[in-house]
Amino acid sequence: MRYTIRRGDEELGTFDLAEVQTGFSEGRFRLNDMAIADGSTQWLPVSMILGSATTLPLDRPEFLYPKPAPASAGDGEESARFRERLARYERLSGIVWLVIAVIQILAVVTVVAGIWNIFASVSRFRFARAIRDGHPGVVRAYEDCLWMLIVMGCVNFFLGGFIAAAWIGFDFHVRHKVLRNRRLLEPAS
Repeated sequence: MRYTIRRGDEELGTFDLAEVQTGFSEGRFRLNDMAIADGSTQWLPVSMILGSATTLPLDRPEFLYPKPAPASAGDGEESARFRERLARYERLSGIVWLVIAVIQILAVVTVVAGIWNIFASVSRFRFARAIRDGHPGVVRAYEDCLWMLIVMGCVNFFLGGFIAAAWIGFDFHVRHKVLRNRRLLEPAS
């Protein structure tokens, strides 16, 4: 099966599953890039395609972000405090999404949303690590994740229940904080 991959408005091309896996491992594709299978009408995050085809490297944030830049003079105390607070928010979000996922899976009826929310939990823990480690791609990742959050909210609203759909508001709040405070997260030029 072949997949057309898109990042925002930019179409990256059409690839078979092996090429998508290789492109992801080489950093050409991100988990939140969107993909559509030939003959399908539904766009899905690349993570959904890779989730069933490969083991995602949970301990390697470089698959989402480039290597961190060395600390600069602009990376002061305010930036360090903000990064730590933001990383705590993301860890909390990861824990809540994991609890919601387990409850949804145990309820059987909401198992699809539960599986989706395991992905959400893993991505929150990755974001927390990337923020804490000062990866320069954090702001870009949050800029790119808007549609992923919207899809996540819809999946939870229709398949997983109100509490999970309401929790997406917290993730939107964190995204807003990141984008509003980008000067504290981006490396000094």
